[in-house]
Amino acid sequence: MLVTVGWGIGSAIYVDGHVHVGRDGLAGERGHSTVAEDGGLCSCGNRGCLELCSSAAAIVRRVRSELEHGVASSLIDEVSGNLDDLSVEVIAAAAKSHERLSERVLAEAGMHLGTALAGVVNLLNPEKVILSGKVPQVAGEVTLGPLLYSLRQRVLPWAVKDLAVVVSEFGEEAAAVGMALVAAEGVLKARCREVQGTDSRHGERPTPDQSVSAKANSTPAKEDIARTE
Repeated sequence: MLVTVGWGIGSAIYVDGHVHVGRDGLAGERGHSTVAEDGGLCSCGNRGCLELCSSAAAIVRRVRSELEHGVASSLIDEVSGNLDDLSVEVIAAAAKSHERLSERVLAEAGMHLGTALAGVVNLLNPEKVILSGKVPQVAGEVTLGPLLYSLRQRVLPWAVKDLAVVVSEFGEEAAAVGMALVAAEGVLKARCREVQGTDSRHGERPTPDQSVSAKANSTPAKEDIARTE
């Protein structure tokens, strides 16, 4: 299972090497699963969606709100007082230097991610969870540690025992690379079906050697027999 945590949150579920898209192509909308029942209103109309708690947009929005409400932080100096320059990269860098506000917000984002993933792991028992997108790439262990803690607290022990949770080596391009591979696979399969269909309609064409052999071994025509007599 691939989970992308960037400005929004989405996922792709692989079953036996194929992407599971669901009846209407909507499978994988992990960002709109509820993790806070009394949370804020999401653009989808639901409340407390994962995207409102763990996406890059949510992290920046949360930190900015707290700074605007007077929470003391060195982040103000990092952006020279201009909160429009606040980004998840700046927040992650501050967290790795143990800036408290950044650490707390990123850790909470990780906890919510772990909660959301726990239900999927219990339901599907995947072999591996791959994280991609801006947040896991720049936040690293600051978010991954709380995510794993939350996940292990909520998943059946035997389901999480050998579960691999890794950050994608493709970085932010993981989803794009995956989509390209799936598209290529679809084109190749369509071409194979087309070729197989052509063969079945026209039958197998004999090779030149097979044609010569068939002529040499064929029964002589009546005219040929008459001439030899």
